[in-house]
Amino acid sequence: MIERSGTRLVAVVGLVALCSTQAGLALAADGPSAPAAPPAPPAAEPTSEQQAKDKLACVTSYEDAQRLRLANKLLAAREQLRVCRGDVCPGLVRNDCEKWLGEVAESLPSVVLSARDGGGRDLFDVKVTIDGAPLRAGLDGTAVDVDPGAHTIVFVRGSDTKEERVLVRQGEHNRVVVGVLGRSPAAAPLPAPAPAPASTQPPPGDERGPGTRRVVGLVVGAAGLVGLGVGGVLGLTSNGDARELHDTCGLTRSCTQDQLDAIIGRRTVAGVVAGIGGAALVTGIVLYLTAPRPASAHGLAPHEGPASRWTWGAAPVPGGALGAFGASF
Repeated sequence: MIERSGTRLVAVVGLVALCSTQAGLALAADGPSAPAAPPAPPAAEPTSEQQAKDKLACVTSYEDAQRLRLANKLLAAREQLRVCRGDVCPGLVRNDCEKWLGEVAESLPSVVLSARDGGGRDLFDVKVTIDGAPLRAGLDGTAVDVDPGAHTIVFVRGSDTKEERVLVRQGEHNRVVVGVLGRSPAAAPLPAPAPAPASTQPPPGDERGPGTRRVVGLVVGAAGLVGLGVGGVLGLTSNGDARELHDTCGLTRSCTQDQLDAIIGRRTVAGVVAGIGGAALVTGIVLYLTAPRPASAHGLAPHEGPASRWTWGAAPVPGGALGAFGASF
């Protein structure tokens, strides 16, 4: 037992010596070791004063965000909500701000701006302002968040300026607004149409010209007046004969049928002639008033028709006379 223990002790001492030798060789190969770095100091705990400031900032941002949302100033409300959802804020405040921040992101509209020349080609060296504030990123094809409402967007390239006034609605995303700068390519002018040759023919439906139509109207109207006059005379004479018969044979009821028939016939003729005369008078007035303007007013040569011929006549009728008046062209 003693020998075994001694042997075990010798072995342990040899193993320790071997490990020491290997460690010495390793130290000799690597050189002297560098001194260990000092441990980092523990993080400083926030003071009670700093905590009070952080909580006040959280509450202020919480209240301002609600007020700005009601005023539709969603961009400013988003910045306040990002403050009050911070880790230093109370849990209840953080939860509300996180929820409202998602709602604002959903309602916040955006526009995508671009500029083109008159030929429809995209332009890049264009300065853009939105409600007077310059667009820092320039025209890069990305959406720009804006508050809902009316906005004035101005595109400037050299001496060319284009102003677009748009109404962006709440929740409207990626509204495209294009500013066209410069003139479009001028189109070739169309040839002027050749002037139509002046016509020397009278207007359709009036082969004899407006002057002749007015003359016809005057003639027909005059004939109508004559007819009215003849009918009036026949009527007056027949009425006179009727009164005479009434005062003579009418008192004794001895008038013959022939006498009565003559008076009745003249009254009938008077009525017919007066009716025809009245119709002729109305026709003449219509022809005269509806005649077109003289040919010279339309740039037409005056129409020279055949000479007019006027005729009139009279014929006896029972109890009076019948006159007639006419013209030919």
